Amino acid sequence: MNVDSIGPISEVDMNFRLDISFRQYWLDERLKFNDSFEPLTVNHKFLERIWQPDTYFPESYEAKKQIVMVPNILLRIDPDGSVLYSSRVTIIAKCPMLLIFFPMDIQKCSLIIEAYGYTSKDLILRWGRGNKSVEYVKENLQLAQFTFIKFEIKQYFLQFSTGNFSDLEVTFMFQRSLIYFIIQTYVPATLIVILSWVNFWVNRQSVPARASLAITTVLTMITLMGATNSSLPRVSSIKALDIYFGICFLYVFGALVEFALICYFNKPRYAPSPKSKKTNSSKKDKSKPQKPNHNGLLSMKNPFSLVKQDDESSVFKRHVRSSTEIDIQIPPNPLSSEIESADNCQVEKSVDPDPIKRKRHRRRLRRRRRVVDVSKIDLYSRIMFPLTYIIICISYWLVYSGVAQ
Repeated sequence: MNVDSIGPISEVDMNFRLDISFRQYWLDERLKFNDSFEPLTVNHKFLERIWQPDTYFPESYEAKKQIVMVPNILLRIDPDGSVLYSSRVTIIAKCPMLLIFFPMDIQKCSLIIEAYGYTSKDLILRWGRGNKSVEYVKENLQLAQFTFIKFEIKQYFLQFSTGNFSDLEVTFMFQRSLIYFIIQTYVPATLIVILSWVNFWVNRQSVPARASLAITTVLTMITLMGATNSSLPRVSSIKALDIYFGICFLYVFGALVEFALICYFNKPRYAPSPKSKKTNSSKKDKSKPQKPNHNGLLSMKNPFSLVKQDDESSVFKRHVRSSTEIDIQIPPNPLSSEIESADNCQVEKSVDPDPIKRKRHRRRLRRRRRVVDVSKIDLYSRIMFPLTYIIICISYWLVYSGVAQ
């Protein structure tokens, strides 16, 4: 077998194309002739008149003999009855691929040769010259995404319900070229992750800038993942490239989550000041109507409130109308001292509550006034994100490159 060319190799269809010069030798004593003659080269139509092996390629989708101007077939008969039958064949064969280590994988594509009707009792297939039976020119095996490494040959028998058959197998090993995927996938994914880290240096008050940058990097990462996987078969196994994309997506999404935390903790949450409490309580006191106590008198927290009560008296009104400068003398009220003492008691009770309640109240105030320092979140992110990403990437390349080999 002389390998003229290999390729392309398709991951989507799981097959490969092979152009070979397929040579078969056998001995038919019925074709002996005088030794004085040279070996005879006859026309390919002579094949219909002699016996020939019924070999075929069982793991192929398509196999056809080439016809370039004329059928590319050589038939030669030696004086001792040896027959050489050579033909150029184009084969599209199966190539099951294990894509767990993609794109750092090594693939094996096999070509199997088998007799279709003759069992091992009638026909046995062998490689005529061992490893030299497969010939190739290394320059003719240049592939776009693969590098040809070596080949292996086997010969064995397979048992079927129709009998025992002889088989030959040649396995071609290819290593995927990583440069294409580094340029098209690994470098863009890494740059997108680095671009998401720019968020940590943008001012936290610039919410639109940080939001647009974080969302854009996430969407770009999703687009890159979809575009790369669209050219690959939909397999259930997780590929090495999928793991790297998952790592990059987690870091990009983590930058978006960090931005959300910054927005959440950047809201100032202060407790209401004592002045606002006093104003609110005074408004409430003014809005509430005064109720008389059990003696029929209005409750007063300020002794000067008597002025307001006496304002409604007619005597006070007459004095105000008669002159512009009036010295108002309010007679001492015997109940004012009692009211004043009662007010003092109320104030002391409000200032000096239960110690346990007072501690709880202070804790609530501290929690309300506590504000998270969002600058520390950005500071930690600037250090932790790049550091952990570098460590994970180094581990990723060491593990997968070693296991793939």
